Amino acid sequence: MRLIAGFLHLDGRPAEEARLYAMAAAMTEPGLDPRVNIRIDGPVGLLTLDFGPAPDFRASAPRDERLLLAADIRLDEPEALRDPIVREAGLTQLLAAHGSAALPQLAGDFAFAAWNRQDRTLLCARDGLGIRPFFFAHRPDRQFLFASLPRGLHASGLVSRSLDRASLVNELLFRFDGPERSLFD
Repeated sequence: MRLIAGFLHLDGRPAEEARLYAMAAAMTEPGLDPRVNIRIDGPVGLLTLDFGPAPDFRASAPRDERLLLAADIRLDEPEALRDPIVREAGLTQLLAAHGSAALPQLAGDFAFAAWNRQDRTLLCARDGLGIRPFFFAHRPDRQFLFASLPRGLHASGLVSRSLDRASLVNELLFRFDGPERSLFD
């Protein structure tokens, strides 16, 4: 199992490592000890938490440093990405070469954030059925945050944990507000 989280400071200030560790701690249940991978590049901080057995990196594909990637993926296509050892490196290379145009080629369950270090853009996507969780908050001109679990967003200290009462009432009445709203402000 893997969880992801991160943020982009839209005002350009540097990402804080401590904020990422707080997000990681909030998404880790007591008694679990995941491998934590943090990548920071200027205003962006990306985090992955791996709860499964450590992969064998002896045969892993070379890392492509054009993109930083936080990904929770199980891809079926293209064929080259089926191997778990090369899956993340292959996705990074595919996105580095084609950007968002690569998204229609992806089949499977996925949620990811890819930071392009050259053009300073963050591409986030998840599978069409929403199998892999991806919660986000956008604070215009300040931050864009994402996490596999809402508590990861709240632990960042950048997003309020207060309820959106109107959204809650709509949810109880089966009047869904769409993916842009949640039960939180």
